[in-house]
Amino acid sequence: MVHSINVRKHSGFDKVHSVHPLMPGTRDSLIPSVRRRLKALKSLQKKHAVLEVELQKEIVALEKKYLELYTPLYQKRADYVGGKVEPTDTEVEEGKSDGEEEEEEKDDDDDDKDAQKIEGNI
Repeated sequence: MVHSINVRKHSGFDKVHSVHPLMPGTRDSLIPSVRRRLKALKSLQKKHAVLEVELQKEIVALEKKYLELYTPLYQKRADYVGGKVEPTDTEVEEGKSDGEEEEEEKDDDDDDKDAQKIEGNI
């Protein structure tokens, strides 16, 4: 069974709803100290909006800067994946993680054994 809730019946809703800023005369009905605070808050919000615009401009500039730095890496990666270019020995060494050399040697031994099995030597 679903119970619907009448929000207007809950305490405080009518009071909050009646102070909605789009309703005519709302600000005029507020006491002067509250109107003063609202004006100060509006000023702070404008300053915040200016800072937000600056932030977005800086984010766009950083994204552009790093896109330019990433582009050669992306191109090189695409060349490797597509087989257009083979990596240098230095690049391969730089890409190895700790313990990977031992694993690679074991893989080479396994490959040799597999080749010998195929040839019928084992």
